[in-house]
Amino acid sequence: VPMKIEGMKLDPKVIKRIFSYMSKKHIALLGCVVACILLSSIANVYSSLSLKELIDGHITPMLLSGSDDFSGLLSMLIRMAALFALGIIATFTYNRIMVVVAQGVLKKIRDEMFTHMQSLPIKYFDTNSHGEIMSRYTNDIDTLRQMISMTVPQVISSVVTIAVTFTAMVTSSIPMTVVVVIC
Repeated sequence: VPMKIEGMKLDPKVIKRIFSYMSKKHIALLGCVVACILLSSIANVYSSLSLKELIDGHITPMLLSGSDDFSGLLSMLIRMAALFALGIIATFTYNRIMVVVAQGVLKKIRDEMFTHMQSLPIKYFDTNSHGEIMSRYTNDIDTLRQMISMTVPQVISSVVTIAVTFTAMVTSSIPMTVVVVIC
């Protein structure tokens, strides 16, 4: 069943064909992207969970006791900063890798388009405007670039983040998870 996104109809065959371009030569890079996305999601969710430990385990006891010992608080802040840095590095890495993958895929598609265009009869060039033909090479390919380099990792990241967040919610409190899911 074709899906519609912003007035465009997406055919599953086209999506499958695009992913076949991606997986032929770039399967190892795509595996690295998925690993970086997983690492980034885990780091972001765990750093959010660390706020509870920071407040309940360090800040509140310090305020209640009037203690001036900041060593536990400092080590917790350093741990959280390392988690945030890990998430940022993982996100940067998978974005850079997806740019490389997208450029490789687009080069292959452009090469195939050029080869196909050379085999077309002269009548094709007489019946189609030069602007329309050039639009295929520029605008349509740029749309593919955006989809490959931005949309695909964003969809994967969203799915992984939902799964990691749900897992963290279940391990934290099942009754609260049920209430959140119902709402």
